[in-house]
Amino acid sequence: MSNCFLEALEYLDLSENQLSGGLTRQFGEFKSLRYLSLGENSLCGEIPKNLGNLSSLEYLSLGSNKLTGNLPESMGQIYNLKQLYVNDNMLEGIVTETHFAHLSNLTELLASGNNLTLKVIPNWIPPFKLQRLQLRSWNLGSDSRILSWLETQKKYIWELDLSSTGISGNVPSWLLNIRALNLSNNQLCGNIPVINNPQDGFQGGTQKVVCFSSNNFSGPLPIIGNTLTELDLSNNSFSGDIFHFLCDATKNKTNELRVLHLEGNHLSGELPEDCLMNWPSLIMLKLGNNNFSGKIPNSIGSLTYLQTLNLYGNKFSGHIPFSMQKCKELLKIDLSDNNLDGNIPTWMGTSLSKLLFVILRSNKLSGEITSTICQLNSIRILDLSDNNFFGTIPMCVNNFTSMKPQRKICLNLTNLVSKSASVTTKGSELHYDTILRLVTNIDLSKNNLSGDIPKEITSLVELRSLNLSGNHLTGLVPDSIGNMKQLESLDFSRNSLSSEIPSSFTIMSSLSYLNLSCNNLTGKIPESTQLLGFNESSFIGNHLCGRPLTNPSKPTPTKITGKERITFPTIILKSLWRADRYPTDNDEHTRESENKNVIATSGDASDKSGLETKDDLSLEKQTQEKEEKPENHDKQEAAVVEPPVKRQCMESPNCGNLSKKVEDKSVDKLIEAELAELGDRSKRRFCKLDTGCNGVVFIQMRKKDGDPSPKDIVQHMMTSLASTKKHVSRFLLRVLPVEASCYTSEEEIKRAIKPLIDKHFPMEIQVPRKFAVLYDARANTGADRRKVIDAVAKCVPSSHKVDLANPDINIVVQIVKTVCLIGVVEKYKELAKYNLRQLSSSSKQ
Repeated sequence: MSNCFLEALEYLDLSENQLSGGLTRQFGEFKSLRYLSLGENSLCGEIPKNLGNLSSLEYLSLGSNKLTGNLPESMGQIYNLKQLYVNDNMLEGIVTETHFAHLSNLTELLASGNNLTLKVIPNWIPPFKLQRLQLRSWNLGSDSRILSWLETQKKYIWELDLSSTGISGNVPSWLLNIRALNLSNNQLCGNIPVINNPQDGFQGGTQKVVCFSSNNFSGPLPIIGNTLTELDLSNNSFSGDIFHFLCDATKNKTNELRVLHLEGNHLSGELPEDCLMNWPSLIMLKLGNNNFSGKIPNSIGSLTYLQTLNLYGNKFSGHIPFSMQKCKELLKIDLSDNNLDGNIPTWMGTSLSKLLFVILRSNKLSGEITSTICQLNSIRILDLSDNNFFGTIPMCVNNFTSMKPQRKICLNLTNLVSKSASVTTKGSELHYDTILRLVTNIDLSKNNLSGDIPKEITSLVELRSLNLSGNHLTGLVPDSIGNMKQLESLDFSRNSLSSEIPSSFTIMSSLSYLNLSCNNLTGKIPESTQLLGFNESSFIGNHLCGRPLTNPSKPTPTKITGKERITFPTIILKSLWRADRYPTDNDEHTRESENKNVIATSGDASDKSGLETKDDLSLEKQTQEKEEKPENHDKQEAAVVEPPVKRQCMESPNCGNLSKKVEDKSVDKLIEAELAELGDRSKRRFCKLDTGCNGVVFIQMRKKDGDPSPKDIVQHMMTSLASTKKHVSRFLLRVLPVEASCYTSEEEIKRAIKPLIDKHFPMEIQVPRKFAVLYDARANTGADRRKVIDAVAKCVPSSHKVDLANPDINIVVQIVKTVCLIGVVEKYKELAKYNLRQLSSSSKQ
């Protein structure tokens, strides 16, 4: 470049192009340059040190590039510099007072999104008078003195971002006067009594934005000024009700708040019915993950500008209010994890036609999913899972045009509207933030839906996740399923689907999670690199063959169905009773077979049948078939005495008519009648379910009112065995109670274990309990031991402590294939870890 050009150029703007490569040293030779903007490109490398020679420079923007290295100390020599933007790069190193030595004219420093560390002397007085300061993600240390030099700027500064900087301690009161204040993701604590309006004549106008999310603030919600436009106090420990916040703040004045974010606190009580109408400017209302209860107030309909409504994770009950149809600007509704009932309002598809995200999972909603839902043609996430919906899936789902091709979706969301949501996909719950606009999801799992999977659903070729598991769907898997080439997660498990797996599965190249288990699918699994990459658990519980099943020549038998799996509480084992009821003279001579763990469970039923024995005989018979029987085995088997219950009744003088009936019938007829009754599975007290896993017997019991809990029954067995030292079984190794069961995922485990935690680990207890988690997994390679144990332990209130050496109580977590069985046992080590052989071993010694 000519010297004339280098000396004459004053203004250079190359921002928002696609420039790449490093910054040339020639930029430092523009002696008259006053304005230089190179932001929002792909520039890399280090910042040239000779930029400090640009003594006339007033504006320098290098933000949103890929610059690396240190921030040059020579920057401190640009004494005319007013605005310095180096935000969102990859700069690193230490910044000291030297970097600002002569920047007395600096008013704006935007340097967020770098890995820089600020180290200045404690009594440093900066030369500048900043109006805007953004240092997000810098390392400012945990010493509150870091903020001391900022107090010198309090007369000038109107925007301050110190989020994710590691600062701690209390917030100085003068900071609360700043108009735009972001202190989120730190370790700040204490109460916040008041957030005032900006002072008259304050820089930056009168509107105010405050973000204190993800800190350790506590106490009641603060009193706020009426000019506050955005308030984010989420993920703290604020407590109490919300009445005074919503009602007192609006007395005799109009509130301008547009964003209210209070998620993840300890707020409780009901939402006041009449106060929401005093917040007419609200665009986003986020109250999720608190302890609110009662009904959603009808005054919600007065928020006519509302675009995002998050009330998930509370205890709201009743119907979705009719007045909500007035909120015609709604883009997102998340009412999941509450106690709402009733139907999906038919007006939702017509009045709220702009909806993009509808998340209603884990409530008590019921009724049919009507065709009116199909009028939400812009929908991107539809989650109705874990409710009580019945009927068929509407065939009009192909009206969801946002999930179909050749359609550009313009969300047109301002930065005020929530762009995050939790979505259950790929077998677990994932949280999406900035890429939420790319997510498309339909989840109708864990309902009572029936009928066929409509083939129209396969026209949604932009769908990323589809979950229809845990229903009563029948018929075929649509042959055109392969059209859904963008599908990343597909779950049809725990239904009654039949026929073969369509060959079009082999062209679904994006599929990374697949679960077709526990259906009635038949035939050979189509061969493709994609399907071979899935675990065997994706196909078990069907009548399939071929890889990746471990036994490719035989179809796998039908396993525990989804509905049974979800509804089991627990109980006891049958074979243990047989040893007492059907002793034989050959017990001492029969060779012991493979030891088995027995897991017993119960379901609710009103039948009053006695202990059934048919499965007991077949269970031991299956084991004994591997053994060599003695020649006189048949004769010894015929010598079995009557069961104690029957024998006692026959010998008792008080049996009356029953004794007479017994006398009138031969023993053969009595046995025949009993076996006939036991042949009716609906009358059986006990029922053995096939786990498909060697060495594990799973028993369901139909529990009657007044019966002891499974924990109590198994505990009684163990204590009795410990005292009598009587060897009661030849084939069983261990007996464990099961009080809850679910699909093996962290989300399901947390939901299933909650009633057990509430029962055995109360929040308010004089003597906290010590506990340990007993984890075991069989025929499952997908479960992460550490994550499962952590998920269980975190569900226990913090007042109770982990003690692996001497626990008062043990939480049993047994994973069998894809099923997680949960129970609670006491004196586990004292009772030889519930090992029947060890408990009775002293009698043999």
